Amino acid sequence: VLLRQGSPGSYVLALAEGQVMVTRTATSGVELIAAIGDPGEILGDMTVLDQAPRSATVTALIPCTVHVMSSEQFRALIQRHGAADAVARHAFARLREAEQAWLEMKTLPVAQRLARALVRLTASGPTDRIGLSQDQLARLIGASRNAVVAALARLRTQGIIETSRRRLIICDAVALRRLAAGNTAYPGDSLAV
Repeated sequence: VLLRQGSPGSYVLALAEGQVMVTRTATSGVELIAAIGDPGEILGDMTVLDQAPRSATVTALIPCTVHVMSSEQFRALIQRHGAADAVARHAFARLREAEQAWLEMKTLPVAQRLARALVRLTASGPTDRIGLSQDQLARLIGASRNAVVAALARLRTQGIIETSRRRLIICDAVALRRLAAGNTAYPGDSLAV
C-alpha cells in the first residue's frame, strides 16, 4: 500500500515505473476500484492541495518505482514553475474520468462497460495484456463478479480475448473497440450488475 484512504497527506508520489490500483472504500465496507494508474501519474496531490484526508487507497499492482516529494516541495514546485493551471487541469481530467465511469455504471450493459475498461487499460501502453483478476475487473466497472465472468466468456468465445490466471490478452482490439463503442450487442445484455 502506497497511500491509505483517510490518512493525512504530507507527501505526493510520482509513479515512475509500475502500475497502481486506486480504491475507495465506502462506510459499508464495499470497495470499488476508482482507477488504474500508470507511469507518469502523480498520486496524493489532491490531499496535499486541499489538506483533507486522503480520499483513496493506492496499492501497487506490480513492483513500482515512485519518487516522493513532501507537500512543501510539491507546492513550491507548482509555484516555481507556474504550474497551478496544469495541476488544476489534471485534477479536472480525473474528475471527468470519474464522472464518465459513474455514468457508464448507471447506463451501459456490463459487456460494454467491461469492453470500455479493457480498452482504457490497454490504451496507455504497448501491451495487450491486463493483469487484473475477475474480481478486480468487476470492482473497476461496478458489476458483480458473475456478470464479469459471463461477459469474459462471451469475449473468449468470439476470439476477442484469451484468459488465464490473472492474465487477459486482447486478441482482436478492433472488435473490442467496436463493443466498447456500443456497435456490437450480445443477446441478453442488460444493465444488471
